[in-house]
Amino acid sequence: MSDDSELPSRPGGESLAYVCWRNGDGTRVAGCPLDRPHAEALARAYAQFFPGLDYWVEEVPWLALPRGSRVTRSSH
Repeated sequence: MSDDSELPSRPGGESLAYVCWRNGDGTRVAGCPLDRPHAEALARAYAQFFPGLDYWVEEVPWLALPRGSRVTRSSH
């Protein structure tokens, strides 16, 4: 991989997202990154099966790079 290689784009330009929720003790939990449509569907399914908890979807910020972004490595 060269210093100026372009990151592969996601099919359809979709971003990745986490399904998040809080446990009964208040700790925040997040699943693994999924395509946003799948994360949203999974959050809805969890909400049906576990109605006592709130679920939401958050974008994965470090994977949400604009299309055409380039990664460069600086030399020290």
